[in-house]
Amino acid sequence: MLNQTFAPGLTPARKEILNMLRSRDGHWHYRFEYKGREYTGNTGLAANERERKSAEKLARGAKAQVTRRPFSRRSLLKSLSWTRLLNFVSGW
Repeated sequence: MLNQTFAPGLTPARKEILNMLRSRDGHWHYRFEYKGREYTGNTGLAANERERKSAEKLARGAKAQVTRRPFSRRSLLKSLSWTRLLNFVSGW
């Protein structure tokens, strides 16, 4: 957990990312929970300050991949109907 006195003035999103990162076995690892399930992974980057920003980006990407919403059936059908209409109008 991030020490609040160590990082005053950080945005909540930045604090969340910093809390996700851990240094283990000389590499940056991330860990977060989503809908009651824990996700962990190794970024493959050396655990030093130079690589911290890159590790944060990888951790954000991993979380975004898990929390991304798939297309709903309704939005997919809506998209397909627009595509059909555009194809019809353009003469395809």
